[in-house]
Amino acid sequence: MKKIILSFIFLIAAQLFSAQGDTNYEKTLKDFMLFKKNVKIDPKNKSVLNVLNAMYDETLQSDAGILSDRTAKEYDRLLNESNVPNQQVLYLYKKYQTYIAENSVNGKKPDAEYQLNLVKLLAGESIYSLDNLPKIVAVFMAESLISSGNYEAAKNNIDLSLKRYPDSIPLNVYKYYLNKENNIKLKEKLLKEHPNHWMVQSFVR
Repeated sequence: MKKIILSFIFLIAAQLFSAQGDTNYEKTLKDFMLFKKNVKIDPKNKSVLNVLNAMYDETLQSDAGILSDRTAKEYDRLLNESNVPNQQVLYLYKKYQTYIAENSVNGKKPDAEYQLNLVKLLAGESIYSLDNLPKIVAVFMAESLISSGNYEAAKNNIDLSLKRYPDSIPLNVYKYYLNKENNIKLKEKLLKEHPNHWMVQSFVR
C-alpha cells in the first residue's frame, strides 16, 4: 500500500508543476494557503478521512447514490467548527464540489484545466495531510482527467487507484468506459454484480 501511495505522490507532484499559469487557479491557491495557515495537520486524526469515505460509500458506491442526513451533518460540522485537524482538505473538497455544481446549475461546462488543477491540489493535500488518497478523491481525479481529454492519464490513474481500491464501482465503470472493446468481461461483471447501481445504469447498459 505504501508503494501505491508513493506512486500517487510522484504522479501528482509532476502534474501540479504543470498547473502554473492558470490565473483562476492561482487565486484559489492563494486563498487556500491563507486558510491552511490556521489548520493543524495530523495524519493520525481520521475524522476528515472517515467523513470522506462515508460520502463515497453513500453517494458513489451505493446503488441509490444518496447522502444520509447523519453524514451530511458530520461533514458540515467538520467543515465549520474551529480547530478541526486536516480541515483544509474539506475546504478543497467543498471548493471542487461547489465549482462543479454551479456550472451544472448554470448549464455551463466546467473549465477543464481549472477543474483538473483543483482536484490535483485536493489529491496532493489529502496524501500529505491524511497519509491517504480517499476513494472519493480518486474518483474525482478520474472524472477530471476524462473531462480534460487526458484519456491515457485517466487510464493510468484509474489502474493505479484500482490497485488500492479494486472493488470501487465508479472506478471500474470508468475503466470500462475508457476502453469498452477490451473490457467486455468487466462489463459483464458490472452488469451481473451491480445491475441497479446508478453509474452502471448510466454508463454500462
